[in-house]
Formats: sequence, C-alpha cells, structure tokens
Amino acid sequence: MKKNKNLDLFIFTEGDIKICPTNPCYKLVSMTDFETESKLDKIICPIDSHPIMQMNHSYSEASRMKWLCDKYPLKDYVGTNHYRRFFEFFDDVPDMDEIFKEHDAILPKFDLGFPTERIHYTQIHNIDDLDLVMDIIKQNYNSYYDKAMDALDHDFFIPCNLFVMKRVNFLEMCAFVFGVLAEYDKIMGFKTDLDVYNHVVNHMDKYIENHGGLSARTTYQSRIQAFLSERLSFIYYINTFKNPLYMDMVLTETHESFEEKWFKQYKNNKEV
Repeated sequence: MKKNKNLDLFIFTEGDIKICPTNPCYKLVSMTDFETESKLDKIICPIDSHPIMQMNHSYSEASRMKWLCDKYPLKDYVGTNHYRRFFEFFDDVPDMDEIFKEHDAILPKFDLGFPTERIHYTQIHNIDDLDLVMDIIKQNYNSYYDKAMDALDHDFFIPCNLFVMKRVNFLEMCAFVFGVLAEYDKIMGFKTDLDVYNHVVNHMDKYIENHGGLSARTTYQSRIQAFLSERLSFIYYINTFKNPLYMDMVLTETHESFEEKWFKQYKNNKEV
C-alpha cells in the first residue's frame, strides 16, 4: 500500500498560501474558492452548507473541523494545519502506520510562560467563558470533568487545534468539543458572528480593557468559540491519549513578535 494513502492533512485557509506544501496528503479547506498555483485538492465549505458556517469567524478553524466531521468522507488518519502553522515535518510526511504503532496521536506542545493554563486564559481572554464551559462539562460530560480541571492546572498547553489522530478519535473529540460549545452558544444566545461581536462590544471591560497587545482587539476577542475549542481539544487530549508524539510547530509566516521563534525554527529547518 502506498505510504499515507489513508491520511488527509487539512489546511484551513481563506486564500492562497505563500509557502504551501506539495505533498498530496494535504488538502486546502476554505469557505470560498480562490486562485492558486498549488496542485493540492481544494475542499470548499460555503456559508450556506452548514449552520456552523454562520459563525465562521467566532469558531475560526473549528468551524471547518465541524464541517469535515459532519460532511466529509474522512480517511483512517485525520490531520489539521493552518495556512501558516504546520508540524515540523512539513512536506516530508512520515508513515502514519509506523508512527501509530507506538503513538496514539501527533500533537504540538507549547510552553505557556504562565504557571497554569487557567491563569493564561485569564490574562488574555474573559475567564467567565471558560468557567461556563467548565460548568457545562461538569453537568453534561462529567467523565471529562476531573481531567478538565487537571488540564487547566498544567503549565503547558497543546494549542491551535493542530493534530494528527485516528478518525475514530477525531469524531469522538468533535462530539465532545462541539457538544459543549453548542450548549455554550445556547446559553449565551449566540447564533451568528454578529451576536458574538456585539457581546464583546457590550462587555469590553472583560474582553478588551484588561488585556494588551494582540489580545486588545475586538475582532480578535470575538473568536470566543475558537479559543474555547482549543481548551476543549486540550482536555480531550489529556483525557484520551496515553502516548502522543510531541512535534514542534513551525510557522511559514509570522504576524506577531512572540511568534518569531517558531518562524525562525521553520527557516532553520529549511536551511538544513
């Protein structure tokens, strides 16, 4: 069997990519079609193709995760990337059958620079949202609750909804993550991106005024479900995977100064 014929690595993007992989395992996933010189397959998930696409900004890449979960014929292994965030192997994709003989997922690992993930979230977002999510887990997903509490006490984080895992785990994770977020949206009365944006504007003292730098932007803070989905995915990882393979995350372009070390790492890898 050809190596990785049973693998899809989805790249979430809204346009052409400056530095794009060429390995055919990758597929571009976008809400709209766009011109590109890339030979990769494109998957288009328009705004009217799924209710969650009405909240594409608020959910960010998680909206496409849900779309893939519900709409796409997934292969044995499912991997996700952003248009500028990739695992260090980039085009040199390892044989997943071999990797998964020993490991049960491929994940990035991120040194927080904070004592705990809860403190981290408090510093850059509105902790009320995370507390509500924890209440939902306690009430509706109690088997996850103890691990959820443990996860928020860790001094590391597994960010960005970046992973490779088996399809069965991806579907199970989506059931947990989007089950919690559906209840969160119901409680908050969120149905569209505009609902979320207006909520942030009306509570700027909690979302904006106490935060600086990247965090002090209304459009950024209105990606509430995206930030919560990262924490919920983290909880799923901690609860489920016994022996993940941690790989470095590299950036193919950088937006903020705190990202420079990952960008430099990518450039160094390219020079080897």
